[in-house]
Amino acid sequence: MAEGGKGSRSGSDSDDQSAVETNLTATVNKVDGLEVQLVLQVRGLKPKGGLRSFLSKFSNHDNPTDLCANAEFTKWDVTSSSLSIEICVHTEKERKKKKGKHDVNTVNTETFTYKISNFPSEIRPEKTTLEIKQPPGETSYSFIVLTLQRVDKSVSWENFRTPRNS
Repeated sequence: MAEGGKGSRSGSDSDDQSAVETNLTATVNKVDGLEVQLVLQVRGLKPKGGLRSFLSKFSNHDNPTDLCANAEFTKWDVTSSSLSIEICVHTEKERKKKKGKHDVNTVNTETFTYKISNFPSEIRPEKTTLEIKQPPGETSYSFIVLTLQRVDKSVSWENFRTPRNS
């Protein structure tokens, strides 16, 4: 699976936000006919749950932010030859009350970026789909599953690796 890039999240002792930028990598999960499935692992990302999650499967999402419980896609640009994504994930840590002190929540913001400058072959951007999946019992990360439809079936994507900021 894809690994998160270097970076760390930091917090403060107040309700302030702190921000860190992290680059992502992706792996080709599956190639089936014209479809190519890329997987990105994003730390802290949470999909919408419950009834909203169920209903979202039947609606068209022009804005992938609709699929997230704690994140915002600040950039989502897919062309026939490139892809650029930027996601701001907000995580909140609650500190327990100490004697004589108040509860303090720390909101951490981590910005994840992902870019492919040139695909191995052209894709159909209008056919691109995005899903957010969280492994059972796991809350520290989720996967963004991108399904792309390539134009040329003869070009191999099997060994396509996406270095950070390619």
